Amino acid sequence: MELPVAVLGPAIMQAAELAGIGVAVTMVEPGHLRNVYLSNAAVELLGGPREELLATSGLNRIAPEVREQTLLRIQQHLRGEDVPVVSETVVLRPDGTRKPLATASHQVVLDGVAVSVSFFWDLTELKAAEARARAEHQRLRGLIEAAPDAIVIIGYDGKAIFVNSAAARLLGVPSAEEVIGQPLETWLRPAAVTTARNRLAALGRGEKLPPQEYSIVRADGIRVVAEAASRPYVFDGQDVILAFARDVTERAELQEQLTRSQRLAALGTLAAGVAHEINNPLTTISLTLDLLESTLARAALAPLERTALRELGEELRDATNRVARIVGDLRMFSHSSSDDEGPAELQDVLEAAIRISAHALRHHAKLERDLPGQLRVVGAAGRLEQVFVNLLINAAQALPSGNPTNTIRLRAYPTEPDTVVVEVTDNGPGIARELVPHLFDPFFTTKAPGEGTGLGLAISHSIVAGCGGRIEVDTEVGRGTTMRVILQREQSASVPTGGPKAGPRLPSPKARVLVIDDEPALGALLKRILEDRHEVDFETVPHSALARLLRGERYDVVLCDVNMPGMTGLDLHERAIAAIPELRTRFAFTTGGLSSPAARERLAASGVPVLAKPFRSADVEALVGTILEATRSQA
Repeated sequence: MELPVAVLGPAIMQAAELAGIGVAVTMVEPGHLRNVYLSNAAVELLGGPREELLATSGLNRIAPEVREQTLLRIQQHLRGEDVPVVSETVVLRPDGTRKPLATASHQVVLDGVAVSVSFFWDLTELKAAEARARAEHQRLRGLIEAAPDAIVIIGYDGKAIFVNSAAARLLGVPSAEEVIGQPLETWLRPAAVTTARNRLAALGRGEKLPPQEYSIVRADGIRVVAEAASRPYVFDGQDVILAFARDVTERAELQEQLTRSQRLAALGTLAAGVAHEINNPLTTISLTLDLLESTLARAALAPLERTALRELGEELRDATNRVARIVGDLRMFSHSSSDDEGPAELQDVLEAAIRISAHALRHHAKLERDLPGQLRVVGAAGRLEQVFVNLLINAAQALPSGNPTNTIRLRAYPTEPDTVVVEVTDNGPGIARELVPHLFDPFFTTKAPGEGTGLGLAISHSIVAGCGGRIEVDTEVGRGTTMRVILQREQSASVPTGGPKAGPRLPSPKARVLVIDDEPALGALLKRILEDRHEVDFETVPHSALARLLRGERYDVVLCDVNMPGMTGLDLHERAIAAIPELRTRFAFTTGGLSSPAARERLAASGVPVLAKPFRSADVEALVGTILEATRSQA
C-alpha cells in the first residue's frame, strides 16, 4: 500500500522542517518498514542520501552494538507494548562518523494507513558534555583519593555516601567500602552525634559554620579527635554534605595540657590564698593549745582529770596537725617551682623517700629496688623526695590488703642524652582508662573518703614540671600501674648541702619586741607568749608600727607579718631599714603563704628570717633568741 506524501499536507511538512529536528514517517508493512517521509534535518542526521533512506527503513544505519536493542524496542512499540517515550541510539553514517540520537515514536493513522511518526535529535554535544563531566568526576575522585586529609560525603540522613582512603585510615578500617552506608552513630559518641546532626540541619538551612572537633572511636577502639569543616555539595545529582577532616589528637592533647596547666595555675593562686587564710586562725589555735598545755601543767588538778584534759589536748593537737599538713599541701601545690633548684643526688632522694614511706610499705607490699648509684638531677632534694614518697605510698595504697604477692618496684636508670627515668611500678588492679586524664587534677582521688586529699599527684606534677621534667602513667586494669618520672640530668660538679645543725639554745636575754600582725587575736597571743621574758608592744596597723620605728622607738626584735592590708610587711621592712639601717638584722617575718612569685622572690632576697604559719610557742621563742644572739654578737 502506498501513502502519498501529499497526505501529510504542506503545513505539516513545513512545520516538520521548521522544527529543526529529524522527522520520519515510516509505513508499517508485514515484515517490512519503509520510510515514506524524511525531513531535511532527518536526512542530515542520518547522513543521506535521501533516495537510499526512503527506499529503506534506515535500520541498517543503527550502530552494531545497539542494533539488537533498538530493533527489540521498535518491535515492542509496534506491538503496542509499554516502552519509554524517548530512547537513545547511535547511527553509523556512510562517511564513517557515529552520531548519538534521541528518538521518540508514535503510531498514527494517515488516510486509513497505519504509520509510525518518529522524531529524533542530535545528542552529540550532550554526550560530549557528559563525557567531560565523567572525566572531571574521575579526576575529582582521584584528587579526593590522593588527598592527605579525610574527605567524607554524607547524606542529610547522616549516612556516609563516599569516603577516601585517608578517612578509612582515620577510622581504623582496612577499606573505604566498609564505611559506606554507615551512620554517624558508628563512629561518634552520643553527644558528638547530637552535635553532628544539629550541624547537618544548620548546613541544610544554608548556615555557614566554623570547623568542629569530634571525638571519634576508631574500629580498633582507639579514641582520636578529628576537626571537620563541612559545606553543602551536590554529588551525583544529590544534595549532600562534603566534610574535610584531619586528625588533631596531638593538638587536642597539647591544648588539654595547656588548659590543665592554666587551671592548675589558677587553682595554685586560689590554694595559696586559702592556705594563708587558714594559717592565721590555725596559728592562733596552735598557740592557744600551747598556752592551755602550760596552764594545765601548773594547775592543781586530780590525776584523772589532768589525764582526761591532756588527752583532749592531744586530740586537738592531732587535729591541728592534720589541718596543718593539708594546708602545707595547699601551699606546696601553689608553688610551681622551688626556690632551691638543686642539683640533687637522686640516690639520696630515693633512699630518703624509701625511709619515710617504709612504714606504709611494710604493711602493704614487698619493695624491690634497682638503683644505678649516684646521679645528679635538676630539682630540690626535699621537693623531689616528696614526689617519690607520694608515688610509693599511692602504689602501696592501690594494692589489695593482705595479698602476699603484693610488690612495688622502684627502678631508676639514665637515658641518653641528658635525662634520668625513675619508675614506681605496682602489681595492683590498675586504673581505668577514663580516669587517667584526671589523675593530676587537684582534689581528684580514687581513694576512699578520708584517705586522701587528692593533692598528692597534683603537687608531684607541679614539682616535676617546675624542674623541667614530666610524669607519665602506664596502666592497665588487672595488670598494675607504672608511674614514670623523667628528670633532667645535672652536669654541675658539686651539690650544695645544708648548713650546720643548730645545737641546744640557751634562754635568750630580755629584750624589747614589736609584734606587727593584722590579726588581733594572733597578735595578742604572740604578745602574751613573749611578755613573760620580754617587753612586748603590739600593732595591728602597719602604718602605726612604721611610725613607731621612724620616730625613734628602739626595738631589739621586730616580728612582722608579711601579708597585711594597706602595707605589706615587705614594704614596711624596706622603708624601715632605709631610714634605720641597724634594723636590718632585727627583723623577722611570719607568713601564712605567698601567692605571688614576685613576693616570694622579694622575701627570699630580703635575707630576713621567716617563720611559716602555723607555728608553736617554742618556734617563736627560738626565733627571737636567734635574732638577739646575732645582733649582740655583732655589737
